[in-house]
Amino acid sequence: MNTIPLRFLGDLPVEAFLRDYWQQKPLFIKNALGDWKAPLDGGDIAGLALEESVESRLIIEKTTSNPLKSQWKMEHGPIDEERFDTLPENHFTILVQALDQMCPEVHALLNQFRFIPNWRLDDVMASVAPTGGSVGPHFDYYDVFLLQATGTRQWKIGQTCNAQSPLQDDCPLKILTDFDTQAEYTAEAGDLLYIPANVAHWGVSQSDDCTTYSIGFRAPSYSDILLELSQELASQLSNDVRYRDQANGFSDNANYNPGEIPHAVAREIAERCQALFTPEKVAAWLGKYLTEAKRDTPEITTSESEPEAMVLAVNARAAYTQADASNNPILATVFINGQSWRVSLALAQKICSYTTICPSDYPQADQTAINEWIENDYLNLPNTTDSCTND
Repeated sequence: MNTIPLRFLGDLPVEAFLRDYWQQKPLFIKNALGDWKAPLDGGDIAGLALEESVESRLIIEKTTSNPLKSQWKMEHGPIDEERFDTLPENHFTILVQALDQMCPEVHALLNQFRFIPNWRLDDVMASVAPTGGSVGPHFDYYDVFLLQATGTRQWKIGQTCNAQSPLQDDCPLKILTDFDTQAEYTAEAGDLLYIPANVAHWGVSQSDDCTTYSIGFRAPSYSDILLELSQELASQLSNDVRYRDQANGFSDNANYNPGEIPHAVAREIAERCQALFTPEKVAAWLGKYLTEAKRDTPEITTSESEPEAMVLAVNARAAYTQADASNNPILATVFINGQSWRVSLALAQKICSYTTICPSDYPQADQTAINEWIENDYLNLPNTTDSCTND
């Protein structure tokens, strides 16, 4: 099963894609992944929406003469089997999150997109729709690859949007009320559409067997970063750390007024707060924050496959930060699902590349961390040691 990051998208080298398109402009690529075939059909994916442990949604569109004024309804899964019997013939979509955690072949597909940093990758969401099925004209705050798995979907690419872009009122989805079509594409099985963050897009199924895989990326807002990082740093401060007046700060001031907050006081507090945001503390927080699981692991798999090597499990997110070179250049901190371990840089680089490791290749301190990863089910355990080799 191929887990090697892609070097080409169709005929386009990944290096050229990153240079000319990534976070800049959309790109549509015919037959982007060569001979890739979808491992699941629409019925398989829709069946996953029945499961209690699977995060899923049902989107139903009530159409009008003006597509921008359709009415939308959303239901959260699990979806009762009887509900399928009451669905309309068209204009609905079933969304299933974290397909990569349930289907080994989809997890291998996700690995092929690791030419983007691992900690940015989120999950693979699958959509299933009959003719006319859509989630409406919208934009996302993150980059996304939209891979057509089966059937056909018509895509429209629109304007660049922001927080002020008008959306439908009282709607469960963030549906745009205005859409300026700038390009159109018809996606067939194997075709790939890349959409940068904030670019409006609108996909409508053109067949009754339309399934699309969305490979999304985490892009935390700076408001979230500032809020959560400041809370983390504040939790590390003793209650004894408080503001104190500078010695003779006001008694020697001829212009002293008891009602004034001097600029010097505001400047001092700002400088003290800024000093807390050291690169080391920010990196430690980022490692935990960006590897935390956003959802529970689904308790279902589409196929039982025997692990071929000791490698990160499908439910594990990993990243590392390197120690200060002047301190210890061969050490690193590995973060897995929000937890951290101090290990060798060699092990950190290997495990966070989602490639095979062999415990005996590493010193005892590393083996202790590896054993804890095994206990936490963060590593696949092969049935044979023959696969315990370096790539």
